[in-house]
Amino acid sequence: MPQRRELEFATLAEAAAEVDRLASVETTTTGNFSHGQIVRHLAITLDIVSGHTPPPKIPFVYRTLGPLIKRFVLKKPIQPGNKLPSDAQSAFWPAGDVSVVEANKHFHEALARYEATQQLPPHLIFGKMTKEEQDILQRGHIAMHLGFVHPTHPTQPTQPTQPTQPTNSDQ
Repeated sequence: MPQRRELEFATLAEAAAEVDRLASVETTTTGNFSHGQIVRHLAITLDIVSGHTPPPKIPFVYRTLGPLIKRFVLKKPIQPGNKLPSDAQSAFWPAGDVSVVEANKHFHEALARYEATQQLPPHLIFGKMTKEEQDILQRGHIAMHLGFVHPTHPTQPTQPTQPTQPTNSDQ
């Protein structure tokens, strides 16, 4: 099994559909977090980005360099391995196991709040961003993390059924 699936979403609705699809099948994860923890992390992130949850403190160096690299970050797929300082890490990631059902519910509530927010607060690292820039960032963030969630039994394309020929015993 590959370490991570390469995903890309054109819309947040597509991202939400993948969250729902994964919640409806058996999954396994690669990396350090469970399926429920990953989806809860995505929900927490949307809550912080929309201003619904207070943000953690981000070190000065991140806040200083972030606006300078923002345009480069928005042009490429987000890559795994970027660690936040421990205080911020603990604010964004749940401790212990999380139910996929509960995480999914939280994700949809957080996504609805994010989409309903007309004026988003400045991003913790990148500063002032348009809603379109935030959408690009959030779609990439969701795609990167859901790439670590693998369906146990990948869905097979459905084959059209062929009419069966009658056998001798059917006649």
